[in-house]
Amino acid sequence: MTCREAMERQFDFCLGHERLLDAIEIMSATGDDRVPVVTEKTTMQFEGIITARAALLRLGLTDRRPSEVMCREVAAPALAPLRPEQDVGEAGAAFRQHAVSWLPVVAEGRLIGVLRASRLAPAASGVK
Repeated sequence: MTCREAMERQFDFCLGHERLLDAIEIMSATGDDRVPVVTEKTTMQFEGIITARAALLRLGLTDRRPSEVMCREVAAPALAPLRPEQDVGEAGAAFRQHAVSWLPVVAEGRLIGVLRASRLAPAASGVK
């Protein structure tokens, strides 16, 4: 099975020019500790990922409010973006290596989906 076959096509994301507060609200609503960031809805050009940890560090170090910080300022490149044609077995290795609950699926620089570790067989994902 490929990542394209297993990925979610409906997912929450932030735009780079939106407020960090918006990303935090998405994390709160979804229960995820990270959210993908794209340049705009029409192109879905992938900018990176905001983690809850990165958001807390940015806010603590700059003493700014979440409504004053833009997502683009906090987004970091994804550790292991997946390719749509990549086998989910390979994706499982990335999940084990980075200990994350989901990874972005990126094609030609565009975010096309997210693959959750829970969608993989327990042996492939390393998740119990």
